[in-house]
Formats: sequence, structure tokens, C-alpha cells
Amino acid sequence: FPAATVLLLLAEPIINLLLGEAFRESAHQIFPWILFAALLAGFSQTHFQHAFTLGRNTKLLAFIMGFVCLVNLALNAIFIPMHGILGAAYASFASFALLMVLNWVVGRRIFLVPIPWRNGAMILFASAAMGAILLLLEDARTPQALFGRITLGALVYGLFLIVLNPDGYRSRLWHWLGQKGVLPARFRNE
Repeated sequence: FPAATVLLLLAEPIINLLLGEAFRESAHQIFPWILFAALLAGFSQTHFQHAFTLGRNTKLLAFIMGFVCLVNLALNAIFIPMHGILGAAYASFASFALLMVLNWVVGRRIFLVPIPWRNGAMILFASAAMGAILLLLEDARTPQALFGRITLGALVYGLFLIVLNPDGYRSRLWHWLGQKGVLPARFRNE
């Protein structure tokens, strides 16, 4: 979520920095679709697919992924002639949404992996706070300004992680810094 927030809010300067002028218009059109498709794929892979591994049923996961690949090919065959490169982005988004739903519906019957709602809400809040700061800043027209915005966003997000402490991040950070000798002993056990 934090990376997706930064990429969504800084899409224009990132695309303008990395791509030639001939590709920018298409990139601006497909970027949100590909970004959200990647977010769905990442969430599916880092959370819902664990059910198949923990439940020792990876063959079913392979079947689901194969099925979704076939759906993706079919959607590309339908959408690309109608919408061009944007059709491929639509197909990717729909396919990854289907993959996440299938992983969740089928996977929970194999092994129930709980959804960490509280920690997820804190991460979403930290991402939103970072996004709000990024929206308040001036456009990043130079590579240095873009790097500065990304760095500031990372610092704001990190600060919110320390304050909110989802999944004990602050405690682990203090412990790690204590092991490195950066923090005095009184902070190591917080």
C-alpha cells in the first residue's frame, strides 16, 4: 500500500522522467490499471496464497493460477482489439482480481489464514498520511525534486509506523537499533 500510494501520486513525474515523449500518453492511461493489478497480485501472493502452502495443497494453487492465465489470454484476445494497450491493462486487472478472489475463496477452505484487519488499517492510515503530505508538496519536475518527495514520503510513512506500531514494528526497530548500539538500554525494551 505505501509503495502503491507513492507510485499513484507521483505517476506523472515518474513516467515523464523514465519514458520518452512518444510513450508518455499511453503510459499515463495504463499506469493506474497496472498499478492496481500489481497491488491485487501482491496482496494475493503475500497473504491468500499462504493457505495453499500451509495446507499442503500447492497443486490446487497451480491449477487456479493456470486457469487465471487462460482467462487472461482470453481477455487479452477480447480487449486488445477493442482498446489497444489499455485493453491489455484491463485484462491484467481483471485477471489479478479473479486470482485474488479465487485464492481467498478456495484457500480458506484449505487453511484459514486470518486477515490482519487492525494492522492493515494502521498501514492504510500511515499510507494515507504519507499521501496527504505528498499532495501538499509542489510538483516534482526534476529528478532531484522527485527523489526528495519519495524520501520525504518514506520518512513520513516510517514515522507513522513507529507511532502506530503495527505488528510490533516499533519494538523490533528499537531492539535492532539497541543491538547495533544506536539506542541507549532504556529504549531497547519498549
